[in-house]
Amino acid sequence: MRKMVYLFTLLAVVTLLFGCQSEDSTSPEDAPNEVVSLKLGLMPAVDALPVFIAINEGLFEDLNVSVDVELFTNANNRQTALQTNEIDGALTDLVAFLNNWHNGFETQIVTSTDGSFSFLVNDQFNPEEPVSLGIMEVSVTNYLADTFIAPNYTLEKTYIPEIPTRLEMLAQNQLDMALIPEPVASIGERNGLTKAVSVTDEEGESVQAIVFTKTAIEENEVAIKRFVAGYNEAIELINADTDLALDTLIEELDVPPEIKPFVTLPSYQPARLPSRNYMEKITAWVEDIQGITIDQNIDAYFADFVE
Repeated sequence: MRKMVYLFTLLAVVTLLFGCQSEDSTSPEDAPNEVVSLKLGLMPAVDALPVFIAINEGLFEDLNVSVDVELFTNANNRQTALQTNEIDGALTDLVAFLNNWHNGFETQIVTSTDGSFSFLVNDQFNPEEPVSLGIMEVSVTNYLADTFIAPNYTLEKTYIPEIPTRLEMLAQNQLDMALIPEPVASIGERNGLTKAVSVTDEEGESVQAIVFTKTAIEENEVAIKRFVAGYNEAIELINADTDLALDTLIEELDVPPEIKPFVTLPSYQPARLPSRNYMEKITAWVEDIQGITIDQNIDAYFADFVE
């Protein structure tokens, strides 16, 4: 009799333990109605529009993911927020991404984004003479200058980190050309400058990306999957109605409505990862321009949430 009581007691304990384990291991993927959350750092660029549209149109809400956005105007502040885990992910560029890996801060790319940059000139521009170009030194602007401008002009690079300063110097004829991202480039065009060359992508690739910290990827996998799904739905809305993107740009990035006819929007593509060849190309450029060697581990650069 004592043996029977013991067996029943043991069975009850085992059942209780397994029941608790099952309850504790329930994930948001197993509970689709549970709301998960992310915090994302964005820059005031056209790349950010799909995220804002997904928020404003309730696409993330329908997927039960809450996306909190912080808009940064300073890349250094964005970087600090990432490193201190104040945000889970950020809109950045591949040059900054590779430098972070080289310096030991290993984020991962979840998707390329679609940006737009313009090389602006003033009315004194003479393409036959050496061109003084305002860019940022260790940045995607320098890469774009080498890729799209250097083959066609004799360049004298002037390194100016602040975008408003570049615009002002160009307007005052202290520069011949400046590389400016959208939508600021269109403000310059509205004020009398000319877009000599506009760059939105390179053979379907992009120098811009949304990255997440490894902590976020390990702990918020479900939230990131839902984020990517909402991002893709926003891309579909943009491609069906370009005015939606333009109106969102004016509303969310606080730019004057008068620039709407001037804005060069990119061709928005669904979430995707950069190709290995493209990453190798960007890496080779970063190594050459900075005189460093980056330990390439391209597979580790990517967190594949793209279906």
